Formats: sequence, C-alpha cells, structure tokens
Amino acid sequence: MSWLLLDEAFEAGEERFLTELFAQDAEKKLKGFGERWIRDARPFARAMLLRYIDDGCDRPHHRPLVKKLYKSAEDAQDDELIAHFMVAFDRLLPRTIFEGSRYNYTTREVEPHFVLVPAGDLPKTRRGADQASRFSRATRGYLTRRALRYFRKIGRKDPDRYFRGVHIALRLYQDKDLSKAENLLDAWGLIHVLYWGSPVLERHRLGVRLRPERALAELTPAPLWPQAWDNREHELFDLFENAGAKTVRAFALALLKERHAAALAALDLTALLRLLSSPHDDLQLFAAQHLRDRPGLETLPLSEWLRLLELTDPTVIALITELVKKHVSPDRLSLAECVRLARAPIGPVAELGLSWVQQKKVQTSEALAALLPLVEAKAPLVRERAVALLLENLERSSHARPEHLRDVIDAKFVDARTPALALLAKDRRFAGSTVLWAALAESPYEEVRSFFSARFAAAEVELDASELVRVFASALLSVSTGSKVKPKVLRAIVERLGTHPAETEALLPLLRMSLRSVRASERRGALSALARAALQRPELRTLITREIPELSLGPEESVCR
Repeated sequence: MSWLLLDEAFEAGEERFLTELFAQDAEKKLKGFGERWIRDARPFARAMLLRYIDDGCDRPHHRPLVKKLYKSAEDAQDDELIAHFMVAFDRLLPRTIFEGSRYNYTTREVEPHFVLVPAGDLPKTRRGADQASRFSRATRGYLTRRALRYFRKIGRKDPDRYFRGVHIALRLYQDKDLSKAENLLDAWGLIHVLYWGSPVLERHRLGVRLRPERALAELTPAPLWPQAWDNREHELFDLFENAGAKTVRAFALALLKERHAAALAALDLTALLRLLSSPHDDLQLFAAQHLRDRPGLETLPLSEWLRLLELTDPTVIALITELVKKHVSPDRLSLAECVRLARAPIGPVAELGLSWVQQKKVQTSEALAALLPLVEAKAPLVRERAVALLLENLERSSHARPEHLRDVIDAKFVDARTPALALLAKDRRFAGSTVLWAALAESPYEEVRSFFSARFAAAEVELDASELVRVFASALLSVSTGSKVKPKVLRAIVERLGTHPAETEALLPLLRMSLRSVRASERRGALSALARAALQRPELRTLITREIPELSLGPEESVCR
C-alpha cells in the first residue's frame, strides 16, 4: 500500500486511514509516523489511535510503531492510552491447557495432570524474518507487566487517579477475550487489578496460576490498592452495568454486596428495568430476582410487561412470567396479543399466553381468524393444546369456513396436521369444499396426500362434477410423478365415469391429459379399469373413442369377450 494514500487519508481525517495503516510493513517509516501521530491533537487522530491500540498491537512489522506509541504515552502520563494498552497487552500472551500425567507415590497410581503452557503459535525468539516481525514471547510478557506497573506506581501516590485509570481499562475487557478460565489467568493486568491479594492465585515465571486444590469459583474481590475502591458505589455500579466482560461485572457485583449492600438492595424500579434491558444474562437475572418486591409494578405499562416477556434467558423469563401473572390481568390484552404470547419460543411465556387465550370468548369470525396462528406455536407441549383448542372452536363455531381448516392442515408441524385431518374426516361440513380438497391434493406433506387419495379411492368426497374436475386436476398436476397418490386419483376418475354417467363429458378430457402424464405402470391400471367401464356402458365406449382417439379398445366383440 502507498504511503501517499496513508498520508492523504490521515490529513483528510478519513476512516480508511486505519485500513491503509494496517497494510503497511515498512518498520522505520511506521516508527517515524508514530512520532507524528502522537503529537497530532485532532480528535480524529486521537480516535484512530485508540482504535489502533484496541486492534491488539500484534500486527506483523508494527513492533516499532507500538513501542513508540507506548513510550510516548508513558512519557505524557496519558492514563487513558495506557489503559487501552493494558487491555491490548493482556491478550498478547495466551496459554493453553495441556493434559499430562504424573505418578502419585502415595497412591502408587498414574494420575492426570493439567498444566498451562504457552500457545505454540507465538514467536519464541527474535531470530528470523517472520518471527522478528512480531513481539517475542519474552517481550509480550514484559509489556503486560510494564502496563500494570504504570498503574501500580500511580496507585501508591494517587489512589483516585489510579482508580480512574483502571476504571477505563475494566470497561474495555470483553467476554470474547475471557471466554475460558485460562484467558482470565493470562490477563496479567486484569487479574492483578481485581484479585491482587487473593489466596487462590500464585505468581509463576510463566504467568498467574491457581494454587493446588483451589478453583476460580473461590475467587473473591481482593483488588490492588484496596483503598482506591472505597466510596466507589456509583463507579462500581457503572462497571456492573456497562462492563463488557462478565468477569468484571461479577467482581463489581461482589464488591457492591460487600461494601454497599444496602444501596444495592434499594435500587429503584427504573434502574432494575434498565438492567433487564441489558444484553447480558447475568444483569437480567440480577434485576429479575430483585424486581419482586419493588413498588410500582402494579402501574407498569402493559407495553413494558410485553417487552420483558420477549427476554430469552430461561431463568429470567420464569421469574418475569410469575410477576406478569401477579400484576397483569388478561383483560388488558386482546385475543391477538394473547395468541402472540402463546406462540413464544419460551415455554413459560407460551403457557401463560395459552392460558389467557382459553379465557377469551370466541364468538365472531374475526376472533376465530385470530386463533389460527396458534398452529405456529413453537413450544411443542403448548402447540398440542393450542391446536386442540383451535379445532374445538372450528368444530363448534358457525363462523368456521373450509379455509380455516385448510390453514391448519397446511401447518408445518405434523402434530397440528394430524388432528386437523381427523376433524375433516368426521365433520361433514367440510367434505363438500373444493378449496379444501384441492389444498389437500397440492399439499407437500405425504400424510396429507395419502389422506386425500384414500378418501377419493373410497368415494367419500361429495362434490358436484365441476368441483370434482377441479380437485382431480389439482391432484394430478401437483403430485410428483410416481407417487402413490396419482395412480389412485387416476383410477378414481375412471371409477367415477362408471358410477356417474352425467359427469362423463366433464371427466374424459381430464382423463385424456392424465393418461399422457403418468408412467406406463400407472397407466395400465387405469386402462384396465376404463375397459371394464366401457364394457358396462356401451355409450361410454363411443365417448372414449371420440375424446381419446389414440386409445384403441379393439372391436366391440373382442371387448365383450
């Protein structure tokens, strides 16, 4: 990449500056640019500098630039920059858990042994062009210790300034950087700021590690310079609410419980609702647990309760659901809103929604239509009961139409389609609907098409000729070739020709088209049935010859024989 483009983007204050910078690999030029960058007082230059540090400070050939920026920040006593550097450096020296074994002389058995070892993809020495382009392991360790030492020295003389600096850093750590236990132990700066005096940890030349027979779950707040954390109620709550790492949030909450328990227990409803809006499950759980006894819940708007019911953490939503049952009357919700809750993916919410739906009266066609989305309920146990309720209303309501039952039969869940087919089988109000039977013929579901073909084969469908032709056509055109449905429908057409003479002229054109579209094996069965029908009705033979001239039935005498 051209340095001219980089200079142009930097001077113009364009976002592409960082992209151009990341692509550079001329170490001497990068170091010289660092001197120019650190002196630039523009807000743009400052913002780009912070973003560059947050990128991780580990790009090939960028060592001279990182060193220059860090030393300049130290010389300027720039606490904000050093806070960003500390977070970035804490990610530079990752370790992995290695499972080995060792002999226990007491039990005389070989036991598994887990140790933290440096990640294998880091440069070990400064030799070689590729390795020299990035920091060595030794330098990485030095950088993490140096950033912490900067704040440790400040804390000795100025606890308030120390706290302000580490507070900036603590808000920058992210869960993705601390997703494993070893990641926390690798974060030299973070682990010392939060747990400097913890008896659970010990320092080792390869980094922090757990003492024998201890676990991370035993960690309790033991911060560096404890006096700096005195009277920090608001700052601690800010960390608890806004820190990007669960480790930091847990530390802040533990320290709040230890030093400010009364204030924590007295959080008002507004603060708890704000915590419930957090994307972090631990904050939602804390708020839900403390929401029970807060005054003002009875006047909380319905829209706020509905928003809370959209949370996804199972433990949190169970607590919220209990509060909704206590403080919200189903009369405040419309039938459509109750149905929407019944379709929620979380079981407790769906259960609540369905219980409220059952309390509503379904006396109009609009109310019946509002029930139809119940077939899409996502919780299986709720869906089974919801579909039963819907079909019960369809069966007894004078407003039920074939389209309603069709929508249930078209549902993507088999446990909704099966009882709907059973209702169709027993309720004769739906048997004469062309719309309904045509939908069955076009269904993508095998059990629905099988139901359709079985009913037609048994002549259980009561439709007039024009409607029957439409349904037959839908079945033959939509069902894939070679299925079990198509030959049955084809034979049903032929059998209908023999039993309903008045429909012959309407059905024969459809039969002609169908015979041309099926396989030979499927065609033979239909032709055999057609020959038998022609034998029973001589006038049918003439119509067949006229409508299907390519079909030869032979001399009448041969047919009779």
